[in-house]
Amino acid sequence: MNRIISQLLLISGVVVIYLFTIYLHNKFIVLNFSVSERLHKAITVSVFVSAGLLGYSFSQLRQYHYVGKSMNWFDAQSYCRRWFTDLATLNSINEVSRVLKVIDPAYTGSFWIGLKRGTYSKWGWSAGNNTLAQYTNWDKSEPTEVPCGMLSSYATGWTTHDCTHYHYLLCFNALATDSSRWILLQTELTWKEAQTLCRKNYTDLASIRNAQDELQIAPIVQNMYYVWIGLFSDDWEWSDLSKTTFRYWADSEPGSTDKCAAVAVSDLGRWYDQDCYLTQSFVCYGDMKTVKHQLLRLKVSFAGNTEDPLVLLDALLKQMMVTHRIGSDTALVWRKRNGSVFRLVKTMMTREKCQ
Repeated sequence: MNRIISQLLLISGVVVIYLFTIYLHNKFIVLNFSVSERLHKAITVSVFVSAGLLGYSFSQLRQYHYVGKSMNWFDAQSYCRRWFTDLATLNSINEVSRVLKVIDPAYTGSFWIGLKRGTYSKWGWSAGNNTLAQYTNWDKSEPTEVPCGMLSSYATGWTTHDCTHYHYLLCFNALATDSSRWILLQTELTWKEAQTLCRKNYTDLASIRNAQDELQIAPIVQNMYYVWIGLFSDDWEWSDLSKTTFRYWADSEPGSTDKCAAVAVSDLGRWYDQDCYLTQSFVCYGDMKTVKHQLLRLKVSFAGNTEDPLVLLDALLKQMMVTHRIGSDTALVWRKRNGSVFRLVKTMMTREKCQ
């Protein structure tokens, strides 16, 4: 701190005490200053988190926080990572319902979640369970680049097929524990229509997790030419690198141009791809990071007419950033205390000798 004081003394002649408190929110810092009344009107108070902007939902899985600030996807991601864990990851319809409950009841627009288009396609199950790393049963020469999966009497393993074609479907009910959880529907639908129907009446399109599942399913789909299951591929990924492949796209979504996902409140929580630089509200997840406190006292003197107050305050913050090696990911802002930012402690008058 001596370095700061010595630099300010060069332009000073009036003694002022600056009393400030640093609130360290991981790497986020807010400064409280108390200085002279004649300067406090020049200081802007910045509030980074307002209780009125946040909604909360408590769960053993994830704690969601609605942020009513309008930001693009990238700024929202940075905000969530600073204050919580990340932009929201949703891995089931139940989580979609939970996150809708934390939204401001007056808000009817859309909000960002952590899903963004990635660089390459990956296969997964519609229900979101990531079991392909442990078990697969692709037919020879599969999978292809066609993004939907099925069972077929023409193949010994899983095959891919055009998602817009109409076929029977195999749903599953997570509440059942035996072979009755597999439900064959002999209604011809597209893959997306099949997913919607299974989610409406049961749990989802079938996920085949292991060889035992294969044995239970085999007699159910025997002699069926083509049957949709929950296999699909896409190039979307979660901001927190979660492996869940659960998606809740609206009809005809996602498109081929926009690269960030948002939840539409007015469409029962269904997802739409949007321009990542569109500004709107967003939802974070994770516990709010712990706040720590540290008290510092700094005594500085300066000549009141030699420096513009804003210039002086800005110079002080910049010098603190350098002296304490505070990184660019940290914000230093002024905050009022007891209605003012500055408090004048003493004024010293000097006399000049007459010639």
